Amino acid sequence: MNEISTSGYREAGWYEIGLKGHLDSRWTAWFDGLSFSNEIDGTATISRPVVYQAALHGLLRKCAT
Repeated sequence: MNEISTSGYREAGWYEIGLKGHLDSRWTAWFDGLSFSNEIDGTATISRPVVYQAALHGLLRKCAT
């Protein structure tokens, strides 16, 4: 029986980021296809699985621009 090492594998974490204001569908491409929803309180929530911390930092930088 062969065993496969998973020590280098990391499972993606699911992140949700709240933004002030609503987004329209053209932002999906700019945010690399992530999911978002416009809430009734005037905010938008973007969500996506992120495997690496560097990818999360890149997503947060995009939100700050």
